[in-house]
Amino acid sequence: MFAHSVGLGLFENQKLNWFEKDGWENLGYKTDYSEKGYLYLTRLPIKRFEDIEAENSIQIVDNTKISNVIEIIKTLKVQNPTMVPGDIAIILLDDNKDIYKYIDLLCIKINSELGYNVNRGYESKSATEDAIYITNPNNVKGLEFPFVICITQRIQNSYRYRNSLYTMLTRSFLQSYLLVTSSEGLEIQKEGLAYINEHRSVKTKIPTDDQRKNIQQTILELQAEQNESYQDFLETIFEELGVVSKDVKESLTKALSNTKFDKFDKELVTNFINANLMFYQ
Repeated sequence: MFAHSVGLGLFENQKLNWFEKDGWENLGYKTDYSEKGYLYLTRLPIKRFEDIEAENSIQIVDNTKISNVIEIIKTLKVQNPTMVPGDIAIILLDDNKDIYKYIDLLCIKINSELGYNVNRGYESKSATEDAIYITNPNNVKGLEFPFVICITQRIQNSYRYRNSLYTMLTRSFLQSYLLVTSSEGLEIQKEGLAYINEHRSVKTKIPTDDQRKNIQQTILELQAEQNESYQDFLETIFEELGVVSKDVKESLTKALSNTKFDKFDKELVTNFINANLMFYQ
């Protein structure tokens, strides 16, 4: 519920997305409109294991220091004696060069202080049991871990960032940590999480008709921009690979739409096109 709320902006006055009653129900929620101007969302708890009760399944920490990450892993090990390194994924949400310097230092500390191996997912593209999986969001979709540590500079308001944050928080089936450097806009997320933990529901203010129209218009514009941007992205790859046939391009584009990896991951898209090109020529 927290992942949905932060992804859709439900704790904030300016929502990023909104659904009508049937839309919420399709997402698995029960709706309560009894208080004027507010919507309460509840859902049945998901129990993956009979002997485990998910308490504090999300924790927000306004500290991204490497020493703090190490302490979280140590705590997890104490609380879960049978845990292996591959039970943990560390995901850096921001898209900049600084995260790789951070990863380099983090890998050294994990190895020296914990004795664990580290698997850089953006290089290996696959997870193993004997190493902590560290990656950016592009190489974790479709994977699940008992424990996930998401690290970000600040909670951004862009649709793509929030969608990514939602997806990354839901990569764990036991516990997710959200580590944030900047406290800007963080307090409202903490308050929303505290409400969920206490009441087992989400309380959100219903946007006005004008706000809902603006939300839908923004989403339509964003989708148009993404579609145009993605076509430009694919055309660059097609040109590099020497693919000139319009029919082949259309067939490969349609095939790519059914894949589950990040559509903007150039290496994966290029590999997919190379592997499937012979079937469409």
